[in-house]
Amino acid sequence: MRIIDTSTALDLQSREVLSVTAAQPVLLQLQSGLVWITVTDDENDYWLAGGEHLHLPARRHVVIEADALASRLLLTLLPQPEAAGVLPVAAVPAVLEDLV
Repeated sequence: MRIIDTSTALDLQSREVLSVTAAQPVLLQLQSGLVWITVTDDENDYWLAGGEHLHLPARRHVVIEADALASRLLLTLLPQPEAAGVLPVAAVPAVLEDLV
């Protein structure tokens, strides 16, 4: 399994399979080709064609397989929700108390 720790572009040959995970969310953009994607704990599988994208959750095993065509994809690391200004659930009571 490949650990994604930086944004990267990858080329998959016809029928090539890639197994990845990342500590933070990832935006997968398919630049060309056709891929099948499955994500651990997600009941859905996904087909992406060139020009389409999918948000991948952090800390999940993701399997990507190129269809009959070679495919080029771009994996972009996204900020953790806390870094984007979203409070962790545990912090909400303290914030509400400060407002009263």
